[in-house]
Amino acid sequence: MGRSKGKPAAERLPIGDVGPQLDQAAIGDVWKSHEGEIAELRRLRNFVMDATSPWQGRTIQKSDPHDLTADEIVAMELSRTLTSAWVCADLIAMGFADQAMMICRSMFEGMVVANWVHLNPDQAPERFLEAGTLNDHLEIRMAISNGWISAGEVQAGRLLDPDDLEGLQKKFGRYGEKMWTDPNDLRRLSDKISEGWEEDRRDALLKFRSAALRSHNQTLHATPESLLSKVSEVSVEGLALSIGPAHRGGPGIVAASMALQSAWWTLAEMARLVAIHFGLDIEDELEELIVGGAFVYLPIYDDEARGVGRNDACPCGSGRKFKRCHLGRTRRRMGSKPR
Repeated sequence: MGRSKGKPAAERLPIGDVGPQLDQAAIGDVWKSHEGEIAELRRLRNFVMDATSPWQGRTIQKSDPHDLTADEIVAMELSRTLTSAWVCADLIAMGFADQAMMICRSMFEGMVVANWVHLNPDQAPERFLEAGTLNDHLEIRMAISNGWISAGEVQAGRLLDPDDLEGLQKKFGRYGEKMWTDPNDLRRLSDKISEGWEEDRRDALLKFRSAALRSHNQTLHATPESLLSKVSEVSVEGLALSIGPAHRGGPGIVAASMALQSAWWTLAEMARLVAIHFGLDIEDELEELIVGGAFVYLPIYDDEARGVGRNDACPCGSGRKFKRCHLGRTRRRMGSKPR
């Protein structure tokens, strides 16, 4: 990247003096810091995959080719969630915590939507198909306006008449930007689906919703927070930008931990829903896995682990040996000096 020209040295940002850097050590650092959390996410993912492939639940209610059922929508979201969890674990293992956080935002929304479908099996397919019809119309109109296809190539009935178009745009937005559920925003929808949840589960949902709507959203878009995360060094010599895997010390550890815990919790809640919705005989084993796995994501600080031996019980309370749990993954409290 070249120098900016035409300004005195004190007024310019000499990017070219340092330039983008590939942090080759980041992959090993991230894996060492988050090995247990990554393994726990993969363990839960594999458990759910084994429980659903081959299929072990009740028969999925099917529809004719021009319709959908709630069963089919929930099953589709399960497939999407498992794929996202797979990618999230792999991205963090490679040092891409920010990109994993973007996926966690989508995972959280999908889990909430699937719960709403479960609670509204008659309304959900109708709204799903209406939103799909609007999207199909808008996609075709975009292709025609961009010259990718001609109006004559469009199959009869694919485009909506003005009255139908107006009605669907009132429901789902002029550009189909609103969620297809009812309510059609994530905050109200998550409140609705969690009304009957136990207090600890509801508290967890609110915690991860705040992460999805705040931190994950900030990372997803071209926000100041997102752009500044690529800066690894600023000095009179120039500006150093990171490309590829990045491990930014304290903030990097927090980003990876946040993404891993968000993905794990969202997958756990999706698995709970699928077990109930389809009558899978996995609830006891699943709950045991969730209770044990939750300890892995608890932060343990240096002072709490001081004097704990490798073969001693981990101070997090998991019952595992320290070396098998939080050894090498303790955190320094903010404001404290490095050991």
